Amino acid sequence: MIFAVALVVLGLGGVGWVLSGLGLDRAEKWVSLVGVFLSVSLGAAGVILGWATWRHSRGPERPATTAAGPSSVAVADANSGKIDAQATGASGENRAGSAPPGGVTALGPASVAIGGTNTADITTRFDGTPHRPKDE
Repeated sequence: MIFAVALVVLGLGGVGWVLSGLGLDRAEKWVSLVGVFLSVSLGAAGVILGWATWRHSRGPERPATTAAGPSSVAVADANSGKIDAQATGASGENRAGSAPPGGVTALGPASVAIGGTNTADITTRFDGTPHRPKDE
C-alpha cells in the first residue's frame, strides 16, 4: 500500500515537472486532453460497476427455510450430503406454526425438505405417535 502511494506521488510529481517545462498554453492543452480520457475511463468503470451490482442484486433469491420438530431437516439450496433423520419415540411437536410463503419447510418428526436438487441418500425413521396441535 505504501509502495502504491509512493508511486502515485512520484507520478504526479513527474507530470507536474513535465507540465511546468511546457509553458502555460501547451500544459493547459495536455491537462485538458488527459482530463477527458480520465473522465471517460472513470465514467465507464462506474457504469460497469453499477451494472454488475444491479445484475448481482437481481439474482435468484434464497427461499425462506424452516425446520421444527424432532429430526426435521430443511435445506434451502441443493444437497449433496447424506441426510439421516431419526425421531425414535419423539412426540413430534410442531412448534413452528404455519410455513412461510414460498419457503422450504420441514415441520414433522423426521421430515426433510430440500429447496434445490438432491444427489444424496435420504433416510428418515419415526417410531412415535405424532402430536397434532388443536385447531384454534
